[in-house]
Amino acid sequence: MYWSDWGVPAAIGYSLMDGSRDRPFVTNNIHWPNGLALDQPNSRLYWTDAKKMTLESINLDGTDQRIVLEGIVKHPYAIAVFENKLYWSDWDSHTIQTCDKFNGKNHRTLVEEHKNLIYGISIFHYALKKRLVNPCEHASCSDICLLKAQSYACACPENKVLDTDGHTCKEPIDFRQQNNTRCSLSSMLLNLIMNEIIKSVNKGVGHRIRNNEVKILSNAAVAILIAQKEDAVYRFNIRAKEVKMIISSQ
Repeated sequence: MYWSDWGVPAAIGYSLMDGSRDRPFVTNNIHWPNGLALDQPNSRLYWTDAKKMTLESINLDGTDQRIVLEGIVKHPYAIAVFENKLYWSDWDSHTIQTCDKFNGKNHRTLVEEHKNLIYGISIFHYALKKRLVNPCEHASCSDICLLKAQSYACACPENKVLDTDGHTCKEPIDFRQQNNTRCSLSSMLLNLIMNEIIKSVNKGVGHRIRNNEVKILSNAAVAILIAQKEDAVYRFNIRAKEVKMIISSQ
């Protein structure tokens, strides 16, 4: 995977597809990297730099970083490469433009979009999609399978951990106990809030409404309470502690 990062310092980074071996790839003379395009047949990466107003490229081994086009480019964003041409969107002119990927020549505008910014450009062609063996196709990961170089790695969602077999996800030993504790505490807190709201509502309506007669549909700054036995709906302002009947069958 390759990604652009506007951080300080700005960079283009890369890693294997399971997130391992992550490291900076391009850090020299780069400011606002936006779109990336991988030219697989030529083992080269292209990108746009909005601050420098350039289209640039580098070999995948980290050598030969160069500017392909500058001056003409104003606010480049998305970029794609196909055969001998680059295609990119420019936010200044709201256009899609093209040029030769080797020397920036034969520049021209292909599309003018007068209203909207163009965030992405994708090119689909059978020549770009080589048939490859997917290591995850027959992997025995219980939950998530991530690609690696010529292999795969199993992973787990946040509430699970990977077992020693490297393939099976399981709950941590204390997770279920912690989860039950959280649920109990949440129920206790909800009951406390409910009781306080009921007290205030009873004062406002002048007669007693019991907890089992009320349903709270939302409890932010305003709570909506349904008094089932009297077929009424009340609006309760939690901050001001004011009660107002908004629907009644009587």
